[in-house]
Amino acid sequence: MKSTGTPNLTEIQRTTHVMKLTWLALIGGQLGGAFFLLFYSPPIPQPIPEFAPNITVALCIILAVLIPLGYFIRMQTYKKGWKSHRITPQAYVFANLLLLSLMLAVYLVAIIGAFLTSNHTITLIPAGIALVIQLVNFPTGAPMQMQPPSFIKDQDASAS
Repeated sequence: MKSTGTPNLTEIQRTTHVMKLTWLALIGGQLGGAFFLLFYSPPIPQPIPEFAPNITVALCIILAVLIPLGYFIRMQTYKKGWKSHRITPQAYVFANLLLLSLMLAVYLVAIIGAFLTSNHTITLIPAGIALVIQLVNFPTGAPMQMQPPSFIKDQDASAS
């Protein structure tokens, strides 16, 4: 159901709750999958440790591109979803899922690289950076609850 106009408080709370559950599932799945793959799965017969530096450098370059790109796309999605001094819940969900998905992709490739090379220390550096970015972007719902800045309130009052 697509909302029109200003989202009400229950819609904002519901969206924030769903995003928190999604965030928790993404983080939990990543950590659980990495823990299982790196510590409980049988080792691969012929690891390729000489590829670990190459994978790490490639992932660091990809992160250097995806972090600003993800934040830029999130900002543009927020801008497109800006209605009456707030971000619409649909724009909030889409923008945050996009940023989390970009970091999830880097994280998963790093974990698979660590598994294939059997070199956990160097290959997990980009995974750690991607995980920190995801942890920092915990969904609080604040952009959906924003109030207009004081200079906009002043302009609205003087226009009346």
